[in-house]
Amino acid sequence: MHLATANALLLIGLSIAQPTAAKSLGFSEWLEAFAVEARQSGISQATLDVSLANVERIPAVIELDRRQPKQPGDFCGYLDARLTGTRIERGRSMLQEHRALLGRISSEFGVPARFVVALWGLETNFGDYQGEYRVIDALATLAYDERRGAPREKMLGTALMSWSNGYRSLSCVILDWTEAGARIKPSDMLGCPDQFTLITKNGNRMPCQVRWREKDIMGVRFV
Repeated sequence: MHLATANALLLIGLSIAQPTAAKSLGFSEWLEAFAVEARQSGISQATLDVSLANVERIPAVIELDRRQPKQPGDFCGYLDARLTGTRIERGRSMLQEHRALLGRISSEFGVPARFVVALWGLETNFGDYQGEYRVIDALATLAYDERRGAPREKMLGTALMSWSNGYRSLSCVILDWTEAGARIKPSDMLGCPDQFTLITKNGNRMPCQVRWREKDIMGVRFV
């Protein structure tokens, strides 16, 4: 996998990562857990070593994020202010100037070139504004912020992993859990399949897909 592609996937992963409550894990511990998931998703250790080196949590990013308006403004007003004639013409020019590169991006990632250019123009004015913080630091900070996703509940409780139409099962301990998935500790990692149903003590049945495995712990998402 090319380094640029791997970095892009890593940034996407940070942008959608499920947060872990700060009371449960510190930032450095959370980052280590994210790196485990990234490795399980195919990101090489070399890429992680380069991309996650010296990543810092930036409190100012959280402050700026929480200052965003709670109510959306007028859509027509938004368009009038941002979709100017000058920006439209520059966008058309950029589409032509970078046609070859945009074509490769579209082929590799499946995103139409016009969408890439439109977002490039709206978010950075075609690169004129690049922000005050490193992208990977900002994304890691936002991904760690528990307000931006389903809160992860500390949940030390036993459960049952069931598969093969209920003919096979294995006990486990649920370490923590969100609406999207859980971190569990099976009684036998060697016997764990990649898909199973997690049955909790209160009778909830959650179909699961294994996302990552690390020593005697695994992360699963609910499907």
